[in-house]
Amino acid sequence: MKIFNDPLKVIAINSTIFICGCVLFVLIGLTAAIIESGDENPIRTEHLKQHSDDHKKYDEMIELLEKLNQKIDTLITK
Repeated sequence: MKIFNDPLKVIAINSTIFICGCVLFVLIGLTAAIIESGDENPIRTEHLKQHSDDHKKYDEMIELLEKLNQKIDTLITK
């Protein structure tokens, strides 16, 4: 192919493809951001709430285990 013999044409074609790819990437990113900022997904909201609830439960469990360890330590030292 004659078009690939001229280095400037090859650079121009590659640059055009690169720029079009960048523009497409930005458009996809903006579209995703617009779609994401819409109505909250109720499943996702519930999932995040479950994480919060789980952290509260784990904190309570850790507190209870620390109290239990303290009681065991006091019984052993007596």
